[in-house]
Amino acid sequence: MQQTQNSVDQRQDIVEHRPVFMPRTNSDNLVKTDMVRFERHVGFASRQKKKSINDMHQVIRKKYGFNHVLELSSKSGNKLSFPLSPLSLKLTNEQDGQQYSVENAFQSSMVFEDGGPYTDLLSAPPRQARKDERLMTSGN
Repeated sequence: MQQTQNSVDQRQDIVEHRPVFMPRTNSDNLVKTDMVRFERHVGFASRQKKKSINDMHQVIRKKYGFNHVLELSSKSGNKLSFPLSPLSLKLTNEQDGQQYSVENAFQSSMVFEDGGPYTDLLSAPPRQARKDERLMTSGN
């Protein structure tokens, strides 16, 4: 019974919904957005995240018939993914010439009921900016 219970406990995968952005031709709207459902493998290990990404890519390939899927994350394994991810891609402030990651610009620009924008996050490491406690505790 113990072995069976452990395998049930480890099998707590969740159905996840994520947006997929697809190029469009011959249209005024250059991008089509749709949602896909896939199995997210629970856990913090890199292996678990890669399994989830692979499952999502399989769903996208099957649903839309794409041969190639570009995942913009450090876990995707595609050499283009990390340089194009929000953690690496930079924006330049035209007023002072400072460069910020897209991730920092996004996190620092959020406004909540009880605070924000938190412009100090522009200079934080991108992964730290994403996990800043104020983003979770400042209300809607």
